[in-house]
Amino acid sequence: MDHLLSIRAFVAVVRFGTFTRAAWHLKMSMPALSRAVGNLEAHTQTRLLHRSTRHVLLADSARDYYTCCCKLLDCLHESELRLAKDRETPRGVIRVAVHPMAMESGLPQQVEVLRAEAPEIGLTMTVESGRLTLELGHYDVAVYPRLLISDTEAIRRKLISSPWMLVASDAYRRRGRKMPTADDFSGHMLISCDGAVSEREPVRLKCGDTVLTPIKPASQLVANESTAIRLALGGHGIALLPRITVNHYLEAGRLQPVFSQYEIERTPAQLDIAFIRRQPLPRRTRSFVDACLRHFSDRSPRPAKASPPIL
Repeated sequence: MDHLLSIRAFVAVVRFGTFTRAAWHLKMSMPALSRAVGNLEAHTQTRLLHRSTRHVLLADSARDYYTCCCKLLDCLHESELRLAKDRETPRGVIRVAVHPMAMESGLPQQVEVLRAEAPEIGLTMTVESGRLTLELGHYDVAVYPRLLISDTEAIRRKLISSPWMLVASDAYRRRGRKMPTADDFSGHMLISCDGAVSEREPVRLKCGDTVLTPIKPASQLVANESTAIRLALGGHGIALLPRITVNHYLEAGRLQPVFSQYEIERTPAQLDIAFIRRQPLPRRTRSFVDACLRHFSDRSPRPAKASPPIL
């Protein structure tokens, strides 16, 4: 029989003074209650109770053991109450793995909103860009590209699916070199944030039924989204980025679209929120997940009010 159940039975019999009342309190049959106490006595090799036809008394030799059992059950009960309260109240710290794409897509603003709505929630956010395994237990939640999450058992919810675009700054145009054409990037730096533009998925520009694969750039620099944007702002090259990450800079006129009449024929960049669920999620984690889903549902990519294209 379950050892913890035997301890509960022993404590209940002492507190209520009879097996009958203890059995009613624990919703156990009398034979089951008697076996539970007997198993505990066999385990401790000590007579814990003195039984009579009318009363049950705690053995003197078992008083310290009884006190210890009471403390154990009280501590366990308090811990269970805290767990239940934690599930129902958005409090505590959430450890979040954040991809640079999420940082550039408005996650910091969403965090501010969440902190105002649930001030008892704390967030520890770590920016990561490589493959991520939530099973290792370092993070509770990841706001991350789906293809970079290794866990097959992770629950995933799509936040963003964004087309790609080419952007550059006025500073890049002012460098004086001959600007690229839609079918020729030679002589230029291409800044990519999704890994190298490979033979498997090169840059292709589509306008109506016309699809162009430009001549490769002279050089290419691979960086995360945040670094790629900074390099583009500094005039160091033409950047290939998810549209949602550059909308703010387009609206502010700090970046301009390159070949805006063309679409980038490329698998959209996708951002998910992911977590491992082996038991009911704490309320704080559910609150964060729900807040992110609400926030990003209103941020589907749409044409930005941008300055005229520079190319």
